[in-house]
Amino acid sequence: MDYSITTFGAVTPRERQRRNFFDNLSHELEKVAAVTDSVNVTLCNNAEAYFSDGATPELCIDLLILDGFSAKSARDYVNTRTQAATVGSTIAKSSMYDFMFKDHRGRLIRGSEIGRSVVASSDSESLERARVAMSCVEPPVEVIEVTKML
Repeated sequence: MDYSITTFGAVTPRERQRRNFFDNLSHELEKVAAVTDSVNVTLCNNAEAYFSDGATPELCIDLLILDGFSAKSARDYVNTRTQAATVGSTIAKSSMYDFMFKDHRGRLIRGSEIGRSVVASSDSESLERARVAMSCVEPPVEVIEVTKML
């Protein structure tokens, strides 16, 4: 959005001062964001290089600290990456399930009709997850069956 001084007609010195302040603040924040993005990219690249070389999470944290990154940033990144890898392998072993439930009026409705499905590693786990997913619905509904989606 253009806040050109000519757009507003006569501009008071206070409005001009306010405009200059916001312009300067905006430029400074953009500079800080660019530096932060650069540091984050460098941290990610270094960590990925260490992991590809076979470093353990603890060693990777130590090496990132030696590279000059804060201990908190190094730990946070490595922990997040480790958790994501664990979740990814768990999801790879899981399947997507659709479920059918009966609403308070007795109508049978599929979860996919309302944009809901569950991820589970077995039929019994999927039934439990479907019940948990629908437990917040008012009035209460009854989960009838689950089916594995292809």
